[in-house]
Amino acid sequence: MRLVFSPTPSRPARWRKVHLDFHNSRHVREVGHRFDADAFVSTLRRAHVNSIVVFAKDMHGYSYYPTRVGTVHPGVSRDLLGEQVAACRAAGIEVSAYICTLWDHLLAETKPEWLSVRRDGSTYLPAPGDPPDWTALCASNEELVALQEAQAAEVLSGYPVDGIWFDMPYPRDAECFCSRCLDGIRAEGGDPYDVATQRHYQHRLHKSFLRRVYEACHRAKPGVQVDFNNQPCFGLPERLGWMDSIDIEALPTAQWGYDFFPLVARYTRTLPLASFGMTGRFLRGWGDFGGVKSHAQMRAEAWHIVSLGCRCDVGDQMPPDGVLEREVYAAIGAGFAEVESLEPWLEGSTPVAEAAMLVEGLPLDTLATSSACGLAKALAELSVQFDVVETSGDWEKYGLVVVEGIEVSEAFGLRLGAFVANGGRLVLLGESSAWGADGWSSASVQPAFAVAPGESSEDYPFALYGPSWGWTPRGVVLAREGVAAFSRSGEAYTSHAQSPFDRETGRAVAAVEGQIGRVGVRLGELYAQTGYWFARDLLGRVIESVMPERLVRGQLDPILVTLAAGARRGQWLVHVFDSTVVRPSSGHPPFYDDAPSRGPVRFSLNLAAAVSKVTAVRLGEELLASSDIELPRLDRYELLVVETSGEDEG
Repeated sequence: MRLVFSPTPSRPARWRKVHLDFHNSRHVREVGHRFDADAFVSTLRRAHVNSIVVFAKDMHGYSYYPTRVGTVHPGVSRDLLGEQVAACRAAGIEVSAYICTLWDHLLAETKPEWLSVRRDGSTYLPAPGDPPDWTALCASNEELVALQEAQAAEVLSGYPVDGIWFDMPYPRDAECFCSRCLDGIRAEGGDPYDVATQRHYQHRLHKSFLRRVYEACHRAKPGVQVDFNNQPCFGLPERLGWMDSIDIEALPTAQWGYDFFPLVARYTRTLPLASFGMTGRFLRGWGDFGGVKSHAQMRAEAWHIVSLGCRCDVGDQMPPDGVLEREVYAAIGAGFAEVESLEPWLEGSTPVAEAAMLVEGLPLDTLATSSACGLAKALAELSVQFDVVETSGDWEKYGLVVVEGIEVSEAFGLRLGAFVANGGRLVLLGESSAWGADGWSSASVQPAFAVAPGESSEDYPFALYGPSWGWTPRGVVLAREGVAAFSRSGEAYTSHAQSPFDRETGRAVAAVEGQIGRVGVRLGELYAQTGYWFARDLLGRVIESVMPERLVRGQLDPILVTLAAGARRGQWLVHVFDSTVVRPSSGHPPFYDDAPSRGPVRFSLNLAAAVSKVTAVRLGEELLASSDIELPRLDRYELLVVETSGEDEG
């Protein structure tokens, strides 16, 4: 079995960080007038916080220290940055300074020539009477970049911070049609209205911005921690040289949802920097004053973050008066207390994978397509231990590769062929299933059906709900293509929805040939959009056929099991997380409340050495020393420490 271990981060990082927003418009008259340094650090300590990002400059464009290059907030009469930094340093709390970069409403109003421009020629300024959103600035402006360099240098030379954290350095919508960008692209002979041309140009501009600001920081304070937000998108490996850790901003009860973080975490953990899973204490999203998550929700989110190999970062926003809210920090502390208790095992551990899920996109595009999120969700629920890797990356080292919806170019096909020739296992979904298939084409009537055994073991025509493709059968056919008599339209229709199954076509829609499994459906997209259990189960049957040896086995959904190699040789960490959410509603996201205990939870581990000891850390119990795990009780999350004897791959 080929196992791939995530790299050890090149720089140490703490596990319990708070990202403290403090955005105050000019309409807020008194700012920080009740701030008390002793009360500030006392609240942080009670919440088990050991790292924090505090504010130097906010998204409205105002600074919270006596700046010479920026604009002090009109309601500030003290050096709030300095007082916070001094208090945190004295308390042993790691402290970084926050600077908002390409979201600066004050500059947007006073320097309109710096604004980013949309494809339709408009800017991101608010409509008359509306509050501002992200009033995006364009990094093609030399004066703007020089200002960012100067403000960073001013903060780093004036305050003993451990790091500096830059927000919103990303070009909004990954394109800009200001005169400088239009002229720059045309000077290179490109079409500025071509999407790919824009992405590549903006990526080069973005990398230049990161490099210049990063280098300015290290000139001002060599060795300082420098972090940029908005980085977990395509092309990240090219940007790694100008950042010291990776923050995955992914508040699950806001627009990111519950599927964004697990996908992106499996992408960033393959890189040699520490990753932080950034959630928020807010019931909804940023700036949700008066909205706070339950302690159960905060604990569950913290457990989920560390189970995927990431550190925890919880977003808060301090009220304008400068007093941290006790209710908020009681909730944060509920999660951080759990993380702190696990740190003796988490520190030095590295996630392990047996498979790679491949993704492809233009630079700066999001990873989180419906297809990718659904496929990652299905693989996790099937207990596949996997990473997410770009097609341009080093994926040949994995034992199993899963590809969905990517058209296989000649060069990519050569790599796939060599991978299979060297013993690799391959699962091709959707358009990717065309590679090596005979007679491959779309179904003659859409949406089509997959005729396959269901839970009753009887063949049933399962609706596929979207585009599908079939081919001439070879190997072991797991699902046959079926079609309706006609596609639903104004000319031909029946009943409420898609037309019913009429006949089989004699073609395969899912089949396995040796080391290669094909499904002519984007199963990940189907699962994301419908939650159809059949999509996940068909994926599981294909994977089982091409790679019967797996690290984890068991009928576990909704319990997610993830593995990591421990800090000591022969030690494995097994994270067991109950992903059941409650209080579902069409009007709000679901939440993690305290779930009823489950148990016993049974699954098996396929390790290369004999298991000599199994400890359930939260239960405080030693279990039977066996690769067949029986956890007597699961209260949302458990960390199993598995010790093996003799030679193994850990």
